[in-house]
Amino acid sequence: MALFKRLYRLARVGWHAPWRRRGALAQALVAVPLAWAALRLVPFQRVVQASAPQPRRMADDREFGRIVWAGAVVSHALFPARPCLPQSLGTRYLLARAGCPTALRIGVQRRGAGLAAHAWLERDGVPIIDPDGATSFAPLQAPSPL
Repeated sequence: MALFKRLYRLARVGWHAPWRRRGALAQALVAVPLAWAALRLVPFQRVVQASAPQPRRMADDREFGRIVWAGAVVSHALFPARPCLPQSLGTRYLLARAGCPTALRIGVQRRGAGLAAHAWLERDGVPIIDPDGATSFAPLQAPSPL
């Protein structure tokens, strides 16, 4: 039942969004769940490589903002408990297609007796997904290419 409520809220956001944001939302609605599924079916390094295709064009700052917004909306609607990795990979794919290369960062933080992990994107060294939360995590080394 909770999934239907989240999907209903997502549909309402899309319904009330301007046309250009609806397009970004539709793309994110495909890319983010696909990234989530790929993480379960394909080796991690292949998913990371596939999330950065060759650009087809160059996006402006408004399109960049729309894509980041759409990735956040979709990932938080579909994966409310742990949205950061599917959001980062799906958004990275959409941004790369639009000509905005980003770097995937994964970090860890000590929490009590265990560790917590977080994924985010950086553009020119600046976090673009969860900029406040990313600073409290120590980034791991980037995965090596195959």
